[in-house]
Amino acid sequence: MTVKKMKSLYARLEQIQSEISDIHAAAQDVLDKKSAKWQESEKGEILANRISYLEDALSNIDSLMSNLDEASYEAD
Repeated sequence: MTVKKMKSLYARLEQIQSEISDIHAAAQDVLDKKSAKWQESEKGEILANRISYLEDALSNIDSLMSNLDEASYEAD
């Protein structure tokens, strides 16, 4: 039963990861299309920070998914 719940959580995390990846890609696309001067502005820094936080979130989700995957191999 516990392994089944972990696998369900893993699947939900995959969906969240996908949604965050989409947001990250869209934000990165916006930043890439802006001029270097805009990127150095306050708005540019805010967007760059947002992108960085999204990258951190994705990394943390990857780690969590890896841990759940490993734990799901353990016997109940």
